[in-house]
Amino acid sequence: DLLGMFFILFFLFRDGDRSFAYIHDLIPMNRSDKEHLMARIHDTVIGVSRGWLLTGLIQGVMAMLVYIAVGIQGAVLLGTLTAFFGLLPGVGTVGIWVPVSIFLLAKGLYWKSAFVLAWGALIVVGLIDLLARPYLIGKRVELPLFVLFFALLGGIIVWGAKGVIIGPIFVAITPMLLDTYRDRYLRRPEMRSKEPEV
Repeated sequence: DLLGMFFILFFLFRDGDRSFAYIHDLIPMNRSDKEHLMARIHDTVIGVSRGWLLTGLIQGVMAMLVYIAVGIQGAVLLGTLTAFFGLLPGVGTVGIWVPVSIFLLAKGLYWKSAFVLAWGALIVVGLIDLLARPYLIGKRVELPLFVLFFALLGGIIVWGAKGVIIGPIFVAITPMLLDTYRDRYLRRPEMRSKEPEV
């Protein structure tokens, strides 16, 4: 799933203009609504991609700080690996800082082990993963933090790694499509009121 997501993103960014023009012509809507829809999808994809990368970078830096604080050799390398693992849905940064904590525990460094475990759970995952990631993505997508959090979570549960992109896109465009349907294709209340009563 992860490789599939990166593969799709590569072609979206490389051939985005041609794909955009082709899909734009196929959508059965008027021009202004189509442009609004495609702009919304574009902003969502860019926002999710940037937010995901920035969050991974922040997680790597914060994890590296705790590795340095407890005196682990190779803290920069471990921080880089933490940032990379932060990009992997379903695995996340837990794949690095939990083994580090277990390693410290096996060496009898109980307080350092507990510190790494608490820092990873509360800061790297709790603060950054659950709050900073939706915030960074939501700045571009313009979705409430609460809604975006469940869009990311639900997308990953339903579609796996691809849901990181698909979930927010569905959540971002659904209200817009419903508003367009209401405004363009449902009869307006004032028009209904002018109909003669039977």
